[in-house]
Amino acid sequence: MSSNWFVVRGGEERGPFSAQRLKEMATAGEIRPQDGVRREDMPSARPASSVKGLFPDAGGIAPVRPPAGKSSDRSATRSPPPGEPQGGGRTRGLILGSVVAACLLLCCGGFGVVGYFVSKARNSAQTEVAEADALWERGDKAGATEKYRRRLGANAAFLKSEDRPRVYGRVIDYEFEHGDATAAKSLLAEAARNGVTPQVGHPEAKTLLAQAGPKGADPVAIADDGEFSNKLTARFLPCVPGNVKTYEQETYAAVTTRSLVYAESRETCGAGGVISIAGTMKSPGQPPTPLTGMRHIRTSGGFVEVGEGNSPSHWARIIKLGAKLGDEWPDNRIEGTFKLVRFDRETAHGAKGPYDLVRAVIEHRSGGNGAGTGFLTETTLEWDGGVQSEKRYILSNGQKRLVGHKRLVSSTSE
Repeated sequence: MSSNWFVVRGGEERGPFSAQRLKEMATAGEIRPQDGVRREDMPSARPASSVKGLFPDAGGIAPVRPPAGKSSDRSATRSPPPGEPQGGGRTRGLILGSVVAACLLLCCGGFGVVGYFVSKARNSAQTEVAEADALWERGDKAGATEKYRRRLGANAAFLKSEDRPRVYGRVIDYEFEHGDATAAKSLLAEAARNGVTPQVGHPEAKTLLAQAGPKGADPVAIADDGEFSNKLTARFLPCVPGNVKTYEQETYAAVTTRSLVYAESRETCGAGGVISIAGTMKSPGQPPTPLTGMRHIRTSGGFVEVGEGNSPSHWARIIKLGAKLGDEWPDNRIEGTFKLVRFDRETAHGAKGPYDLVRAVIEHRSGGNGAGTGFLTETTLEWDGGVQSEKRYILSNGQKRLVGHKRLVSSTSE
């Protein structure tokens, strides 16, 4: 490979990239064999798989997905570890355990008839808001705020429209009164994105609303004029209603690196940060399994958080708002730590001409203290584009083994 290269996907051409950068992108799974690539002296693009030496060998760190309905050649021909009979119980147990683990990772809860659960969620929201209102009127603002807060973020979609300004306003006032201006500002931004003008009484909240103007613009966007400013914002994990993303995801055996489970999913963003998931999961020798679920995205306490299922009871931190390169922050679920390791910036070419494309790479580490096994998840987020890639590794004895890879295939708007 020589000169400059361009990558073509979904009708858009990105680049230019050096030959070395193109190779790195292919190794990292950012380029797929079926994507188009074009050297600057070529009149048109050709499949990336036709470029000699671009992709790693089958035994490499980023194995290529086998065709749908077929197991990979490596899986079919690889011999078992010494001392283990072909097709033995250990292998079956490993595959079964990995399939179960993959189901837990991929199936995001919330099975059943959507309409039933939506109705149930709305009734639950009305009941809890009424309880919170009673606590607030009795002077128990802390107790009321705890209940109100559970009904914000993605769950705000289940509130009555007439309740939303009051609920947002009371929680914002409470945060300002107790010195957590960051959380209050995040809620102001969240309310603006949801089209809600909070009924606030705190002077600082009133000032920020006045600065936002009559349209209730997002204070975070006003602060940086909507431009990338070398820090993390909620725009790295957006949920734009009508946006549809298609992902493919594989789970690998840690020892052999062979593919155990393959999934294709379609994630549709709705109002209030609610994402509906539908797809198919496959494993060697097993029939395809339907994949459905629901995910929620919210801004809370200075973080962008993700919850799984129809009415999440647990929220996982992903983004620390305002984080800069090298910043670390704890998660709130498995005692791990996030770190913003780098920003990548390049020029992309869209239908309206060239534009800046910015990606943030975040690492999450857990376990591995001392001689134990650790885990590393490397997530690549795109400004206004969300998750582009998510790789999961096991860390053991100084080695890093890939055990899972989720990658974006396409992104469209309905």
